[in-house]
Amino acid sequence: MSFKTLLAYKKGFELVMEVFHLTKEFPRSEVFNNIDLILM
Repeated sequence: MSFKTLLAYKKGFELVMEVFHLTKEFPRSEVFNNIDLILM
């Protein structure tokens, strides 16, 4: 059994990909500001 078959992994991966697609159009300065907020 691979970790990729776990429901938590699948849901987490879907969320990450959705955030990636939503934020890839952001200006670079906004991306860096968001990273700072996430890391706090």
